[in-house]
Amino acid sequence: MNTSTTSPTETAPAEGAVTNTSITVPEHTVEIVSDSGEGAQKCGQLFGRVSARMGNGVWTVEIIPAEIQPPARTPGSASGNRIRIGTKPVTN
Repeated sequence: MNTSTTSPTETAPAEGAVTNTSITVPEHTVEIVSDSGEGAQKCGQLFGRVSARMGNGVWTVEIIPAEIQPPARTPGSASGNRIRIGTKPVTN
């Protein structure tokens, strides 16, 4: 019985094609920000909690508006969380 195998030929990606690459970093900062009352703080808290349960080091800071009733869609009305995630314990 005569069998032959062929190896796949490697071709270069077409010009303008998107290639997927991943980079591993020891620490990264994520900000989840939105207008007050839209759930950005809760989303940031959940993201931090899930990241910690996955074994990452987590440090969070809440972003709270400076005014009681700021105008919507202005920098002064932004609320949310800044989350630092690392492969090791993260400190301030």
